[in-house]
Amino acid sequence: MGPPLGAIDLLHQMIAVVASTFPRFAGDSEPGFILDFARELSRFSKVKVFVPNHPLSNDSTDWAGVPVERFRYFPIRSQETLCGDGGIPAKLTTRKGKLLLPFLILAELALFVRLLRDRQVRVIHVHWILPQGLSFALAKALLPRDPQAPMTLLSFHSGRDEKVSRFYLWLEKCIVRSFDRITVNNEKTRPILEKLYVKPIGYLSMGLPKDAEAIALPLRKDYRLIASVGRLVAVKGYLELLREWAKRKEALKDYSLILLGKGQLAEEIQAFIQTQCLASQVRLHANPSRELIFQTLSEAGYYLQPSLVSPTGHTEGFGLSVVEALHLGCTAVVSAVGGLPEVVGDVGYVCANAGEMLDRLLDGSIQPVGPAQCRERAHRFAWGSKNLQELYS
Repeated sequence: MGPPLGAIDLLHQMIAVVASTFPRFAGDSEPGFILDFARELSRFSKVKVFVPNHPLSNDSTDWAGVPVERFRYFPIRSQETLCGDGGIPAKLTTRKGKLLLPFLILAELALFVRLLRDRQVRVIHVHWILPQGLSFALAKALLPRDPQAPMTLLSFHSGRDEKVSRFYLWLEKCIVRSFDRITVNNEKTRPILEKLYVKPIGYLSMGLPKDAEAIALPLRKDYRLIASVGRLVAVKGYLELLREWAKRKEALKDYSLILLGKGQLAEEIQAFIQTQCLASQVRLHANPSRELIFQTLSEAGYYLQPSLVSPTGHTEGFGLSVVEALHLGCTAVVSAVGGLPEVVGDVGYVCANAGEMLDRLLDGSIQPVGPAQCRERAHRFAWGSKNLQELYS
């Protein structure tokens, strides 16, 4: 490994940030935390972001002052759809997603070989263990050991329980051992990995999005309006929430629920709303703009974030939408899963499941929290509160 960043001229070295989630165009609802993260890094170092191409991507090589390279991974550009609109795991349930994955891994492998050989790169920061972490491990295994190689860092963005499959555990070990440093974005996962790998694990949470931070605190909140924002995939628990809502629809007749997100379950969720006659109470926006998300969160009094543990033992890592909701004054009610309880802290409510969320709302044990207090909690995660330079020293 090369010298630590604290000992070199940061302005003449580069941090290469490799991820699979990044806004594709202005106003895209794809999470923009990698862009915000890179903008913070640019305060003390050169930085460049490398992300997979998408048919809808803006081909600009500069985003808010951050150089971006969208690398190709499939011969037909219109088919490069594995990333975005719900995330890679959901896409892998389809035949097309399974076909595209090997192409993405090969393209990332070639990218990492290039970055590992580039003497201007002093840090390679990889986001997500799969597939980016796997591609990096393969690239490193192909190259001879190099004492001048960049520092390497892997950030986990999902949580996990101790019980995962033997195959995943073997794969994780191979990947983790390829990196110099590891970070997680929730404290629940941290001791699991420290015990397993007998090494310090850093903490790097996602930050309050810059576009949300600029919005003023709403003057009024409607506590009969409930909002939820997230990928429309199984682990988010939206179908479970709607099933529990349907059981209580008469009791909940004075409330309305707005779901906003993209993903493979959009049609199934919409069909459930129609067949259960919930359309007068529940609305789904399956392709929301950032403007619509912020407008809804500004109006809503409550924010619900159901979440489940996946069959593989993986959980919600952080809950960036919850931070946005808190910033806009929503009283947050979340599942007791992954990093969600850490996000709301002592200003929100943590429930075992979606049924308990609705029951507590109806029996009055969930009460509005002052919007200013919610915003104060959200600001604990502001990018300005993080010492990112220390992360690389």
